[in-house]
Amino acid sequence: MRTRPWSARAALAGVLALMLTGVAGVSTSTASTSPSIPDELNSANRIGDLTIVEPATRTLRNAGDPAEVNTAVGCPEGFRASSRTFLFWSDGTRVPAFAATTRMNETAGYGLDGQPIHLTGVYASAWSNLSTLAMFRTGAATLVVTCDPGGPSDPDMNDSSQPVGNAKYFTLPRQLEIDVANETWRVAEGPGEEVDTTTTLTPTANNDGSVTLTATVAPAGATGDVTFTDVGAGASVGTDALEGGAASVTVGDLQAGRQYTFRAEYAGDAGHKPSTSNDANVTTVAEPTPPKQEQTEVTVTIPASAATGLQLTVTAGGASLGEATLNGSQFEASGTLGEVRVTDNRDPRNGWALNGAASDFVKSGAQGTTFSAAALGWTPKLVAGPGSAGSAVAPGAGLSTQRTLASLPAGASAPETRVNADLMLRVPQETPEGAYSATLTLTLI
Repeated sequence: MRTRPWSARAALAGVLALMLTGVAGVSTSTASTSPSIPDELNSANRIGDLTIVEPATRTLRNAGDPAEVNTAVGCPEGFRASSRTFLFWSDGTRVPAFAATTRMNETAGYGLDGQPIHLTGVYASAWSNLSTLAMFRTGAATLVVTCDPGGPSDPDMNDSSQPVGNAKYFTLPRQLEIDVANETWRVAEGPGEEVDTTTTLTPTANNDGSVTLTATVAPAGATGDVTFTDVGAGASVGTDALEGGAASVTVGDLQAGRQYTFRAEYAGDAGHKPSTSNDANVTTVAEPTPPKQEQTEVTVTIPASAATGLQLTVTAGGASLGEATLNGSQFEASGTLGEVRVTDNRDPRNGWALNGAASDFVKSGAQGTTFSAAALGWTPKLVAGPGSAGSAVAPGAGLSTQRTLASLPAGASAPETRVNADLMLRVPQETPEGAYSATLTLTLI
């Protein structure tokens, strides 16, 4: 038996009182492979560079550690109590990159005798001996070797009593790129030395007749935009920014039961070369199930006592983003969508997808003054029940096209799922002041 999908539209009253009081400067930044100095360290305490000898196979397991770690000078006087080795990530997270005990004597090569550091074997690093891959983060990391305060005349000084920020230290001149999924690491290329990339395109035909195109770009550290093209029509069907090495768009208005060919093109960034995917074929479903939509400025509720099939209930009253505040060159406002409940009393339960898209924001009393729904982003959250929340969508990429709020595969045992979403809006400082509103349409299929 085919069940009838329900849908509803939730009002989004995004009221923005934009008081334009001045012009803020706009700052820009460029990508760099030079290691950033973690906040925990004092940049004035950096002594110099580390050099490493890379192994034949650079893995986070199976003896894929650096073969040697060296410096041109040793630890200075007053900083010879001990030496430690760490990996720091940009968010301040750190792990010991050395699984043996802290180096605390004047053995040659430790740098504690004032001679250059020369570490080999487990003393260079022992990443493969760390207890779990969860200790690592995908992305750029800074390799640090410390010279801790104290010395032979201070026998009570040791690493457990000394903050890392008190130490002198050496760093590798270029960051390490960690890829946890593939369990590999590499030294980042220098400025102007772009890394080759590989782009893979995977199309998925959806039950409503649309097609979702997902591009994966390797290595995982690549950033920037991916443009998707309908090869047969010779036209772009959307662009999305990489997030976690992946970008995606959903293409609608396609003919049922027809094969289409798509291609993805990664534009590259300061450290990664552009690349083009394979041409990927996909056939749309022969009889797409059109979503049934009801538009209203208030909540549409299907009473639980009378409800059968697949239902959608939205929190009444809409969502208010309040008054925007100026942050640099942009106004920002935030709020929450409110709880959304999906109830599935079908037998069998065939799974569902809950998507959302917003209209452009229109200024109250001035129909010609608008800004794009792309300025509104969200971070979906699973409140209770089975299923999974959709990916976060940043302002700029926005909700001007269909984005997934939540989904559930076929066969789930529990009949009810509840989700919510944090909302974030960013608009340029030049946006005319006033109160704006838009309509967010939630579609359950």
